[in-house]
Parts: sequence; C-alpha cells; structure tokens
Amino acid sequence: MSNNQENLINSAAKRLGTTPDAIKSAVQSGSVDNLISSMPPEESEKLKKFLSNKEATEKLLKSPQVQELMNKLMGNKNE
Repeated sequence: MSNNQENLINSAAKRLGTTPDAIKSAVQSGSVDNLISSMPPEESEKLKKFLSNKEATEKLLKSPQVQELMNKLMGNKNE
C-alpha cells in the first residue's frame, strides 16, 4: 500500500475515532455500519445522505483514486 493510501486511511481513522485496521476490515467485509455509527451524529447524517444518492455514490466509486484504494485495501493482485 502506498504512503498516500496509508495517510488517507490514517486520516480517516483519526476523523472517525477508530483505527486504520478497523477501516480496512470494514472495507474488506463490505460493512461500514460500525464506522458510521461511531461518527458524530451530524457527520453520520451527512454521509448517510450522500450514500443514499445513488448517482453521487457511483460517481465517487468510479473515480480512479477510489478504485485504486479499494483494490489495495481488498488485496486485489490485478492492479
């Protein structure tokens, strides 16, 4: 995993009040409910609202940076 990706995960973990390993585990299992529930209520609602917008979510997931990060977190050797 690149330094950029590690920095992103570490930053997200700090902001969410969790550990980088918890974020990696959530991504690998496909379950982010535990992470969302640990967020401050205002942030959690913003994220839930964003994730409920299918078009915005698909656009984000199709970005090259997110694709690369997901492949690295999931251990995809095809990248």
